[in-house]
Amino acid sequence: MGAPPAPQYATVFFGIFEFLILRRFRNNLLLFKQYLDNIIMLWRHHAALIDGRDFQAFKVLLNNWYGLEWEIDELSEQVNFMDLLISIENGCIEATLYEKPLPMYQFIPPHSVHPPSIVTGIIFGQLHHINHLCTETTNKKTLIAKFYRRLLLHGYKQNIIF
Repeated sequence: MGAPPAPQYATVFFGIFEFLILRRFRNNLLLFKQYLDNIIMLWRHHAALIDGRDFQAFKVLLNNWYGLEWEIDELSEQVNFMDLLISIENGCIEATLYEKPLPMYQFIPPHSVHPPSIVTGIIFGQLHHINHLCTETTNKKTLIAKFYRRLLLHGYKQNIIF
């Protein structure tokens, strides 16, 4: 019989809206990327009052599209997007890992019955994650040290980690 077509219709439906909104605000939007129901955008901000009106018009238009309601952050130089903290520092885009205020840091216990390759895969995966998503070398070193300490606290032995 096949899969229900609702996700494809929703994608086409919102794609039409994206086309209209991107065309209308193309002078303000430097970046507009979507991942499922998460959108990140860079808004070209000018101190002029008209720019503030443009952003308000953008938010109203976004939230009036057939009953969809979006959570929109105010203009800032820093945003949490998925598991990243993205900021603008000295005119450059910087990124680091975003950690929720009360993270659980749950890992597969090192004594579990999972194959050893799963345990090492988790370690290498997280190190890869840190290395590729963070822009500052000192920040990478700090996050790797935190990860190492968390593994030790969860019972991992140094010979497993290295």
